[in-house]
Order: sequence, then structure tokens, then C-alpha cells
Amino acid sequence: MTRTDDYYKQKGLFGRQPEPYQVQVRTDILDLLPDDIESVLDVGCGDGYITDALPEHLQVVGLDISAEALRHAKCQTRVGSITEIPFTDGSFDLVMANDIIEHLPDGEHAGALAELTRVATKYVLVTVPHREQLEAQQARCAECGCVYHLNRHQRAYDEKSLRDLFGGSLRPVEIRYSGDLTLSPPDPTIPIKHGQGFFRTWEKGICPDCGSGEQVAGNSDSLFFQALNAICCTVWSRTLRDQPRRNNRTEIMALYARKPTTRTPKTQQHEEKIGSPLDIDFSNKFQSVSLGFTLGSPWAQFHLPAEAVISAEGIGRAPDATKAVWIPIRIPVEAEAGDTIRIHASGSKGSGTLGLTCTDGISHIDRILFKKRIRSTDRCIEVRLPERLWSDQYGTILGLHLSGKVRVHRMSYEPAVRSRPETTFLRLRAGHNILYADRTEPAVSWGLTVESEGYYPQPDLELQRVDVE
Repeated sequence: MTRTDDYYKQKGLFGRQPEPYQVQVRTDILDLLPDDIESVLDVGCGDGYITDALPEHLQVVGLDISAEALRHAKCQTRVGSITEIPFTDGSFDLVMANDIIEHLPDGEHAGALAELTRVATKYVLVTVPHREQLEAQQARCAECGCVYHLNRHQRAYDEKSLRDLFGGSLRPVEIRYSGDLTLSPPDPTIPIKHGQGFFRTWEKGICPDCGSGEQVAGNSDSLFFQALNAICCTVWSRTLRDQPRRNNRTEIMALYARKPTTRTPKTQQHEEKIGSPLDIDFSNKFQSVSLGFTLGSPWAQFHLPAEAVISAEGIGRAPDATKAVWIPIRIPVEAEAGDTIRIHASGSKGSGTLGLTCTDGISHIDRILFKKRIRSTDRCIEVRLPERLWSDQYGTILGLHLSGKVRVHRMSYEPAVRSRPETTFLRLRAGHNILYADRTEPAVSWGLTVESEGYYPQPDLELQRVDVE
């Protein structure tokens, strides 16, 4: 007996604050909506987060197997399954299924696609996770030992699988990369972690065999687990060195049409510059993370605590800060002895001190690289790593220590034994940024909404297409 219905009937699963990737997906779906539609069916609409945001002039119906989910939706709704959509042929101009078909067992997948096609007169829009490593999201039931995906995902998708999803019955018009900016690269240590009892856990996870919510969890603080994470980061940093502009968004969506249709790309010009993903511009908010670092980040990142401020001049202590500020940093590189770090900072007479530390990701031993008083208006401090460092799962661990009115502008990292990687950065504008590959059929695009301007590594949509030739 399976407990699929129990999972989707959980009250706490729906009506929650949307995650950033969901906000981005909704924005891109609204942008992809064709102009020549009057009605939409959202299959698997959940709590109506996307459905309720559709334009008011459209006739909209939300369909879901969970009555609990539909309780939160404001639009017209109906309980039903994607495998038996309770509407007649051609009932809607556009039918969408967002983050739904990856949940379907193999025996239901083809039938569900046929149902989407059957009730759509003009278009079908599908959103799925992009290149998900399914094993990395597996849990083990503490009661019966069943290993299952926490979100009940059954398969992974990429651009090629979306292009071929409907065979010849529907043709893709546009494929767009969306969701979070960074998809974690495949973790090569997952079989080892699972063999040693390290699995994912989630409070909403329910075993599909026995219905238990209890899950096995290994000690993620153990030295063995930290060593596996260090190995992961080493593999990922080498991938970054070989493919510095890989497109690795977490979601991918496609708009399909019954008849040959083309979409005119929305032209946007973005300023470009060449730089290294190992460097940090402390005035660039895109390199700042407020919560936690990102697995597999394509470039260096820093954490901005509440006691610090960021401006066009870089970072410094907030005016009301009463103590020194600690700025954690992660660099996606294998740190070797002799690697050079350069920090550009400024201050005024007697303004304060600037310190830099490094940390070994396995032993967690900290080392002070320097601590200096900054009085000049512009100063470059250069230091070399005295020994090789293991990373944690996010990269080489560095930390800045700021006191007084010291402001840090930039940090550059230069490997001693490897060439320094460079890539193209685009200056994204505040609002919805859309980039297109240099092809027209189907259009391949990349969408990102940001609150402020800043530089981000240019996604190489043409490189991504190597996988679909």
C-alpha cells in the first residue's frame, strides 16, 4: 500500500510563504503566456500560487488531487487528477502543469501527457526541476527502511527531454531556464553517504510504504562527513575551472503549440565585462548572501551580517554597530600553498583594523593570515596561503574581520599552480532580465528578476545546447 494521498493531504504543505525559486518561476510563466488565449487550466495548481496570479481577463480553472491544497486557492477550482482530467477535449486554450509531471510513476507519465494534450486547443506549458540529482534528495524511513525521494520525484529532465516531451503532437515554441540561480552539481559521494547512513531529512517527508514521518539521519558534523563534502567541493571547483559559464538553473520550462508558432525575443542589452569568478566585488549585491552559502556556486560569495552595510564603495560596519564585524567568505577553488590573496581597503587616521583568516574545512582549524590597522584612503594588502586548505561543501573558507570605519572594496584570488579562470559578466538591471540564445526555433531563454543592478556571470545558453545535439 502506498501513502501518496497522505503526503499531499498534509495541512502544512500548502499556503506557505513561497520560496525564491517559486517567485521566479511564476514571473517567467506570466511572461511566457501567449497573447491569443482566453482560457487556462492549471493542472496540479496546489494552493493557487501561480493560478491566482494569472491575468484577470482570462477564464482560469485550477485542478488538483488535494482538496486541502485547493482550500487556499482563490480562483475557480476542481478536484481531479492529471491522469484523468475531468474536462472535455479542447476545453482550454492553454493547459499548464508546473512541477507536476516529475512526480508521476512511469506507468502514468505518458497518459498524463496525453491528457494535457487532449484538453488544450492551442498551447501546453510545462515546468519541471532542471537536471535534479534524485539520489541527493532521498530519505530513509526509520520504521521500515524504505528509501524514497522527499518530494516524491520520479525522474529528472533537461533541455533535450523537454524538446522531445510530446513527440510530434506538440512543438516547443520556447524553452526557458528559471528558478534559483544555482543548481548544485552532481554529488559524486552520494553512494558513500548512503552506505554510511547519511540521508536527507524533512519534517514533511512521509514514507510511501508505511506512512511514517520518522527518517534516518547520520551525523553531519562527523569528520568523515566533512571529508566527503571537501571532496565534493574539489570536484565542483575543477568543473568550474573547465566550464566556468555553465548554465545551472534549478528549473526549466517549455511552451508548446499545436500549430507552428514563433515568439519574438524581447531584446535587452546588457553591459559586459571580463573578470574572474574567484574575485569579489564587495559592492556587488549579487555576490552577497543573506542566509547561507550556495552549493556549487559558480563564483566567490560573501555573507553580509546585520551589523554590516554594503554600498557602491564596498562593505563596512553599520553606523550603529557596537563591535567588530565578521564577514564569512567562500571561494570556489582548490586552495594550495602559495595562492595569493589581495584585498583593497580604505580607512582614515586611526579608523580601525582589518584582519583575514583561513579555515581548514575538515579539521576546522583557523589561521590568522594578517591583522593590520588601516589608516590610508586606499590600500592593497597582499598575502599568500602558507599551506594547502581543505574546503567545506561551499568552497575555500576565508573570513574578514572589520573594526572601526574600515571599508573593504575588492578581493582577488590568484592560484599559484593553476591558470586564473576568467569569464564574461553581464550587468543585470533591476527588474525582469531575459537573455536569449542565438537561435530562433525554438527560442531558448534565461529569466531572472532582481531588485537592484549588479554583475552576474553570463549564462552560456549555446554551451548548454551541446547536450541536445
